[in-house]
Amino acid sequence: MRLAAWFVAHEAFDVLQEIDKILRVSGSPYDWGLYDKRALDVVGEDEVDPSTFKIRISAGLVDFAEAKAEVMVWKDMPEYSRDEEQRPHGLWLEIPNNEYMFGRFGFDDEKSAASPADGELLGPHSDDERLFQEADFAALLRRNAHNLGFVDPWRDRVEFLLNELLLSYLEPYINPLGRSFDTVLTAAEALTPQRAPQRDESRTLDSYLFQYLTQPHADPIPDWDAAAIAARVRAFLFSRSGEQRGLFSNNEYIAGLCRGLAFLIGEVLEIASNGAKDSCRSKIVPADVRIAVRNDAELSSVFKYSRVYWDGTE
Repeated sequence: MRLAAWFVAHEAFDVLQEIDKILRVSGSPYDWGLYDKRALDVVGEDEVDPSTFKIRISAGLVDFAEAKAEVMVWKDMPEYSRDEEQRPHGLWLEIPNNEYMFGRFGFDDEKSAASPADGELLGPHSDDERLFQEADFAALLRRNAHNLGFVDPWRDRVEFLLNELLLSYLEPYINPLGRSFDTVLTAAEALTPQRAPQRDESRTLDSYLFQYLTQPHADPIPDWDAAAIAARVRAFLFSRSGEQRGLFSNNEYIAGLCRGLAFLIGEVLEIASNGAKDSCRSKIVPADVRIAVRNDAELSSVFKYSRVYWDGTE
């Protein structure tokens, strides 16, 4: 493999823990290159050729103590030499389909933590709490994702990740609303404050969610086992709501909620399938899902409390 960027961690970090995270999420949450002013102070902004660091498609590991010297040597190499050069203090990695963007998404553009505090993250949940099964995803893939499917042997990991996104959405957003409102309409209005008129061409995600919550049967999904999914969703919400079940006993509310969940995952799968096709792959991998969520501001907001989304899996 080859390196086209550098990973640098402060001595206070646990190196093994950081490397483990990198391996799990396909990228590095830190960088030493064009996006870091420390690098520009050393290399000099006028001297930097954008092709030198190739930050959008790669990531790497390097000994912190040797980082400055290694980068100074590397920046003066012709690009073809970098691919072949064996440096003693770093590992060169190329990550396709802009997955380096995912590697950095633990931080925002100001180098501050973009994820919620660790105590706010939810999951991972148990396997018996999964809401969508293989057949449910197959129906959504046919409808939204060019029927691409999930790559083997990571099918279960993709399905696990998608279910974790849904479960981490239900707990902080849906669970309190279902116990606080008496009608489907009032709950839907509270959940979707950014909804726009239905005929507006720039409809927001909230607009679609409001439509599905209040009209759950208007746009049926072929081969979709709505009853089985509704039972699983209700069971999960009952397990989190105690005695205050409110709208969770309302069949129309649960039906609308299930249709809204299908819409959210359908959006993720559509973007993920486009990313897979752009990488000349005929199957979706876990990174496609993460990048799809990361690249969409509305989806990022909806699924931000998922621990598996941020940290990956063991």
